[in-house]
Amino acid sequence: MRGWTLTAAGFVGAEDLIRLPPYPTEPVRPQFLEHMTWLNELFVALASAGGVPLRRAAFPFRWVPDTGRWYAIRPRFDIGGKPRCVVPDAIVEFHGAQRRVFVEAERGTHTIVPVSTAKTGATIVKLDRYTGFFRDRTEFGSDATSYAAEFGDTLSPELVFLVHTDGRKGRVEKAIAEYHAKHGGPSTFEVRVWTMAEAKDQCLRYLRERREPAPVPARPQTTSPCPLVALQSMASRCASCAMRFATFGKGWQNSRRAVRTRSHARRWTR
Repeated sequence: MRGWTLTAAGFVGAEDLIRLPPYPTEPVRPQFLEHMTWLNELFVALASAGGVPLRRAAFPFRWVPDTGRWYAIRPRFDIGGKPRCVVPDAIVEFHGAQRRVFVEAERGTHTIVPVSTAKTGATIVKLDRYTGFFRDRTEFGSDATSYAAEFGDTLSPELVFLVHTDGRKGRVEKAIAEYHAKHGGPSTFEVRVWTMAEAKDQCLRYLRERREPAPVPARPQTTSPCPLVALQSMASRCASCAMRFATFGKGWQNSRRAVRTRSHARRWTR
């Protein structure tokens, strides 16, 4: 198989013709070439479902490729203070079916259950991060999630682990079941493990599916696009409070000294 990628000049020339989203144009490294072509197999199956010629404006779905965009999980942090985020390999939106599918293409290069916290590419580590993105509340006493803050619509989120063999599928499903038994199953999103053949069949079914959209919820106010910025803002507020407290403390001490001075003065005048 031969693979091509656009240079910076080629991207500029094609951008106006097919409305490409921004993405890096450096040469694709060999270890990622197979991953990318395998994932594109799913896109081609969906794009060609309506026949030829292909017209992007007529696609009954929206494909958001991996552009290096990460979606912040507020206000959770990894060990070491790094912001937690999810970086899907692709997002497929089926507006007729009211579904938004986050695709994680698993080629078997990473472990399923991590043996250390450094294994950030492990399947269960990704599942934990998506759980935080879809389910955790961003603020105490609020129903807002990071997913709702990011997208603000009624599309139901789904997480799909795309695997290359039935054996890998069974092991991933077992690990996910054990994770849910320990941490509680997802109540706001679905988790699926599909082979490529299953992914094509299920996504083509989503193209034909029609569901009535739910009422659009009020979009929660996002305090910051990144939890690190929110933490810095919180630190500045705390520093401001500390300065006010220190000023108040000095004034209180000075007032006590003034009271003692007046008391001593009255004592000597007597």
